[in-house]
Amino acid sequence: MAAVKHTKTFKKYGDEFRPDVVEATRAWVKDHPSRFEVHEDASIIKVTGTPEDVDAMVKSLRERFGTPLPGEDPPKESKA
Repeated sequence: MAAVKHTKTFKKYGDEFRPDVVEATRAWVKDHPSRFEVHEDASIIKVTGTPEDVDAMVKSLRERFGTPLPGEDPPKESKA
């Protein structure tokens, strides 16, 4: 059975574009080269890896840049 893959994509255009998040994503992948596949072109950077590895990268980016990351919906407010 093939390994499960997970992706995270950031747009490099429009209102969602955050150069700091794209650069931090590149740096994360560079620091963990054996854990990710990367596709980057003029419009996106797409990172593919195991769900655990992608989740760890996203968690690190959220800690650094806040939630939501570009392209994500804001967290839903809990109803008390």
